[in-house]
Amino acid sequence: MSGFFRTLGVATKDYNVAARLASVLISLMVTYTGYMIPVFAMKRWLFWIYYLNPLSYGYEAIFANEFMRINLTCDEAYTIPRNIPEAGITGFGSGVGPNQLCSITGSGVGQNSVSGSAYMYAGYQYKSNHIWRNFGILIGFWAFFMFLQMLFVSYQPCSLRTSADGID
Repeated sequence: MSGFFRTLGVATKDYNVAARLASVLISLMVTYTGYMIPVFAMKRWLFWIYYLNPLSYGYEAIFANEFMRINLTCDEAYTIPRNIPEAGITGFGSGVGPNQLCSITGSGVGQNSVSGSAYMYAGYQYKSNHIWRNFGILIGFWAFFMFLQMLFVSYQPCSLRTSADGID
């Protein structure tokens, strides 16, 4: 992301333009990372932002790295149907029974826990085998932004003058 911001800074001639452009672009990038709006729920005319967004690849890699090795346990509050003593409903056991469902995304009927891999795939279509692929894509983004920085710097007119030129 620092390469992205440096590229914007080098590409524009004024800080105010770069700051405004960065604020608009970072808002789009965060919104279309794939967490607030999963890829399958994005509007079809804007889902391409997800694939051009370096944040989406980094976020998927971090998310998959954390969730691939955990299990989410379903407690009584997430069980459907569940016991509600205040309403007189007490016919269900304390765990997830054969006719109950855990409301955590990715769970199955009668399962008391959900693997992190099932959760992230069912909810966001993230896969743990994308971690190193995404790392490589992020390296590619870094190289692309460095190339753009060099290109923009080489075509900028030299406007810096010193007092040796007679200008104070």
